[in-house]
Amino acid sequence: MKKLALTAAALLFSVVMALLFPYITFSDTTNALKTLDASHNTIFNQKIEGVYDSPRETTFIYVSGKLVGAVENPGRIDQFLVDLYHEEYEEDYPGTSLGLGEDVYLSVELSLYNYQDIDAEIIDYLNRTKSIGVKVSAVEFSDDKGVYDTIYVKNIDDFYNARDKFMMYFCSEETLNYVRNGQAIPELTTYGSREISVNIRETITVIQTVAKPNQILQNEQEILSYLSYGENQEKEYYTTIEGDTVDGVGAKTGLTGTQVMILNNEIVKSTSQLLEPGTMLNVRYLEPIINVEVQVELIRKEEIYPDDVEIILDNTLKEGQEQVVQEAQDGYKNVKYIETYLNGQYVSYYLHSEQVTQLPVNEVRLQGTLVIPGVGTGKFRWPCDNPRITCTVGCYAGHRAVDIVNIYQRYGNVYAADRGTVETTGYNQISGYYVIINHNNGLRSYYGHMNKPCYVEEGTNVDRGEVIGQIGQTGVATGPHIHFYVVKSDGTRPHPCSYLGCKY
Repeated sequence: MKKLALTAAALLFSVVMALLFPYITFSDTTNALKTLDASHNTIFNQKIEGVYDSPRETTFIYVSGKLVGAVENPGRIDQFLVDLYHEEYEEDYPGTSLGLGEDVYLSVELSLYNYQDIDAEIIDYLNRTKSIGVKVSAVEFSDDKGVYDTIYVKNIDDFYNARDKFMMYFCSEETLNYVRNGQAIPELTTYGSREISVNIRETITVIQTVAKPNQILQNEQEILSYLSYGENQEKEYYTTIEGDTVDGVGAKTGLTGTQVMILNNEIVKSTSQLLEPGTMLNVRYLEPIINVEVQVELIRKEEIYPDDVEIILDNTLKEGQEQVVQEAQDGYKNVKYIETYLNGQYVSYYLHSEQVTQLPVNEVRLQGTLVIPGVGTGKFRWPCDNPRITCTVGCYAGHRAVDIVNIYQRYGNVYAADRGTVETTGYNQISGYYVIINHNNGLRSYYGHMNKPCYVEEGTNVDRGEVIGQIGQTGVATGPHIHFYVVKSDGTRPHPCSYLGCKY
């Protein structure tokens, strides 16, 4: 970079010298200037050999902001760079040239001083301090905050190839070719998925600059490795054992099978692949300096479930009976989703569209409302208010019922658990006063230990919830309760909670 400026200090010094010392000759002035060498801030303490009659263009060279000196003939530096390139760099870096480093710049300024010729020393200094570099491509990576990283590459084509290989960690080569060539990605013609876009979130800019050889990435693999891991290139490895699968290695190392495949794509071609024992796999996942965003379109067939059952009351069917007149059928729709992945990791999705291909069909069920006296509904209620079970089936040997108390009214009402006919009433030493109701649907219910005889005569139909007696402790009972159980027509006695809804 060149700057043009008038050396104000030089002009001011000449004016001051002329005013203060008008009797000094040119040679005397030169001698006076030489006394200022100690304050002339150059690396080589470059001497001033004279003062011109009028300002002249002078080239100054700076390294890292520090003045090295005035250059007598800039062409010598140019020739030095040409010669050094042919001697030491051309074989490794063909087709380019050398240049001054990024921290070196030349400034062309107007000056009255005639400086000592130290071009040879300046060139030697540039060579010794490695203040030169190879002209190569610099790749800058920037986000909304500006440039955050820069790499120097020997061959820009190697960078583009490495970039594409990095992107193909997360998308197919076919998709990348479509995008790179500006071609439309073929539409899906059936259920499945396709990648519809792939891009790098950050901005990549290529410029020409000068870099020192130790800064330059030499080949495609070095560039790909830097894109994948940045400055920290250290890997972690896992050695496979007999029976290892790709998914299994992922589970052992905190990765997914897909991530293991990405990291070792030259060896691993499928997540279901069986691995040879002794295979070394990289299991340090990517920490990339760029982010590849891939959008995937998915088209699926999804079920549409019917709404709740549609109930139609039917007074020709007996209460408690039901009849299905229309079976439920699932409907279907084609649904399109767009999923977003960042460096192979799922980020988000949204529903793009949906199309119903088959409407669901609700189940239609007839429910009987016909009440037939003496015939139960099949749905039992508790035989008392405020119920609590104090002894369930099996709470002691031979106990095949549930004992139920009314927690607030010890001698409260006993209710028919369902509609039916009072079949038997009586008394015995064990059960005390008891009642058996035949529900005329294959079920009978038993109520024991009542305080008094049943309020309803045998042969009388009762409704569900009708009072049939009072809680008591007649017979063998330690306190007032109802001894309750259910008997089927085949003589079996299911657990009463199957009908009352209590927990076993």
